[in-house]
Amino acid sequence: MISRPVVRLLPLFFFLLSGGVSLYAQGTQIPFGQNRVQYKEFTWQYYESEHFKIYFNQGGQNLGRFTAQMAETDLEAIQNMLDYKLNAQPEIIVYNNISDYNQSNFAIGNETVYNTGGRTKIIGNKLFVYFDGNHQNLRIQIREGVGKILINNMVFG
Repeated sequence: MISRPVVRLLPLFFFLLSGGVSLYAQGTQIPFGQNRVQYKEFTWQYYESEHFKIYFNQGGQNLGRFTAQMAETDLEAIQNMLDYKLNAQPEIIVYNNISDYNQSNFAIGNETVYNTGGRTKIIGNKLFVYFDGNHQNLRIQIREGVGKILINNMVFG
């Protein structure tokens, strides 16, 4: 028969023995599902400029025109700087605000999709930009994106 002090210490012994076992659970950084919730339906329209197709949703006509003008201006300046001409017609998708931008399903499965603030997203020949209330910030996104598209086109064809 086991003595009384040993019986009392036995659970403590097993508890300490099992302390080295690691338990794993689903973390918050693991994506679940393949879609994001879209709170409103978008009606898309587009402008076609000489080198770009600019898509915008309802209420974004002025942003679409602004984006087309800035993209063409920036493309010309960057082409002259790099001495390279764009041979494709990229698409620029303009969102009216960051909330609309975050509802989109592009780049699902990419870890950087969760921290898109201040970053210009390019997938293939598509540039995704959003308007945050400041035209200068939109202009920076457009210029950065046009430059990246041009360089990607130079390097990868």
